[in-house]
Amino acid sequence: MSSLLTDSEKSSLTGILGDHFDTFKENIVVYQKPIKTASDINIDFLYGYGPISNTTNYSYTQVSGVFSALVNRGQGQSINEHDTISQPNINVPDRLVTIKVEEATKNYLKEATVESVKIQNKTYNLASSDNPVHFLTKTYYVFELRETD
Repeated sequence: MSSLLTDSEKSSLTGILGDHFDTFKENIVVYQKPIKTASDINIDFLYGYGPISNTTNYSYTQVSGVFSALVNRGQGQSINEHDTISQPNINVPDRLVTIKVEEATKNYLKEATVESVKIQNKTYNLASSDNPVHFLTKTYYVFELRETD
């Protein structure tokens, strides 16, 4: 099947899209559920002296990764959940942000138990699953995030 674009033109256009991503990307920090480790377990405890006689100490190890993403903050204004645009029946979600990421970041977000995503000084929760965006031979993935209080 013939194509309107040659392979070199496709390569050039997807390269330009990659340059756009590299120029405007921001670092995001994705925090996973921390790893819980038990330490100082005393198995020589005495029965009958209450549950406190055998204390177990837990430590938590934070698991996170830094990734690149294009961040779309919309209009940059905070809108309440009940506010609407001047047109009827159009609700604007409050504090919603979208990020466009590459496949490695998508895999990390999908496979991990994500607790939060930090962009600059604000913390967000995942509000959607990945939505693939295709351009010729290049694919990016879009996620919606909701700002936490």
